Amino acid sequence: MPDFDPLNSLIKTAKDAEKAIDELGKSAVDEVKAAMHDANKAENKSYPIAYEHMKRSIDGKGNISHGVKSKISQAILNSAELRQIAAKHKKPVKLKNATIFFVKNRDLARTLYQASLSGNLTPKGKTFEFDGTVNDVYDFRWDWLPKKKTVRGFKLRYAGNAAYLAQQMKLMKSYKITVQIKGEAKL
Repeated sequence: MPDFDPLNSLIKTAKDAEKAIDELGKSAVDEVKAAMHDANKAENKSYPIAYEHMKRSIDGKGNISHGVKSKISQAILNSAELRQIAAKHKKPVKLKNATIFFVKNRDLARTLYQASLSGNLTPKGKTFEFDGTVNDVYDFRWDWLPKKKTVRGFKLRYAGNAAYLAQQMKLMKSYKITVQIKGEAKL
C-alpha cells in the first residue's frame, strides 16, 4: 500500500477544483473572487498596505514598483527590522541581497514578510540613512505548522495555506514587488 502524502493529495484536490471552476464558467470564478475580496476587506481593514497587495493578487495584476514617497517605502524606512539591521553597523556599508524579516509591523509582515534588502546604509549616531530597494515576491507557500504555535499562529497558517491553494487554482496571482527607499530614520 503506498504512503499517503497529504500535500500531493491537497494539490491534486486543488487541480480538481481548478477543473471544476473552469467547467462552471466565468460567473462562478467572479463569485469566488468577489467572496475573496470581501474576506480581504474584513481581514485587512486595519492593514492598508496588505489590503492593496492582496487585492492586486486577487485581481490577477502583475509586478509592481513603489517609489520613495509611497506608504510602504516610509513604513519600511521606519520599521523596527530596518533599525535592527542599521544598529549592527557603525560604518557605512553596501548591503546586497540581505534578508529582512518583517514581523513587528503586521502590515509589512502580511505583505513582504521575508524580503531582500539592497542598498547603501550610512549610520549617523542616533540616526541612519538608507538608499536602496526591498524586493520580494507576493506569494504564499504551504506549511504544516506555523512558526509560532499559538492560536493566532495556527489561524494565520490556515489562511496562508488557503491562499496557497487559491494560487494553485489560479484564483490569485503571485507577483514581484520592488520598493525604492531613500531617507533618514532614527535608530
